Amino acid sequence: WHLKENPATDAGTNEIKDSTSSATSGTSVNMETTDQTTGQIDGSLTYDGSNEYTDLGHPAALDATSAFTLSAWVYATSTPQGPGVISEQFAGGADRVEYEIGFGIDEGPGGSSKLKVGFFTGAAWATAIDTVNVTTGTWVYITGTWDGTTLRVYKNATEVGTSVPGLATAADTESISISRRHDTAGSVNYFPGQIDEARISNTARTAGWILTEYRNQNSPSTFMGFGGEEVRRRAVPAVYLPAQTAGTA
Repeated sequence: WHLKENPATDAGTNEIKDSTSSATSGTSVNMETTDQTTGQIDGSLTYDGSNEYTDLGHPAALDATSAFTLSAWVYATSTPQGPGVISEQFAGGADRVEYEIGFGIDEGPGGSSKLKVGFFTGAAWATAIDTVNVTTGTWVYITGTWDGTTLRVYKNATEVGTSVPGLATAADTESISISRRHDTAGSVNYFPGQIDEARISNTARTAGWILTEYRNQNSPSTFMGFGGEEVRRRAVPAVYLPAQTAGTA
């Protein structure tokens, strides 16, 4: 999701477009035209941290149980404590959370603003967590991966946390949101700031892949260089003529 669309246009009709062939477009909730702003790459959406989010539903194309990669560019305008950036709703009790990435997830308001990725089995949390709180007022590229054994979390393509939880995630049916984390039936946290280029993949991307994505999106002009056009000059073939011998008539 490039998140470059006007969130108030045709609200309720999947106006936040999926740029892949999966066609899992999202619906803006409580958002206005002014929430569409310049982002890290083209446009992005600004979420108020109070009640604005993008609802992706939960089509089968978004299931990722054996492996996943979650990523986005985020710009926090205030300290995020408890919100998801990409998160499946938790309905309470023994309900599962198939995957999520956010700040201080499973801690709630008043907790840390450390970047985390993980899932909930219905009985226990599995998370990988950064060691420091996120910096506000700057763009940060966040990524979380799960390969079936190890959870990893990256900030600006640098691995900042890892975990081998000995647990497994499983498919679920609750709605998946961008900017919103539904922790229990009575606790909802929203991300305060801009989100751009949100992605969900059902494979665990490698560190090299993540680094390439970061470099390409962070500074495209320096990611690749182009030299001047090469002109191939063709050599003019030499023509040899046999010597002429004077003859007699």
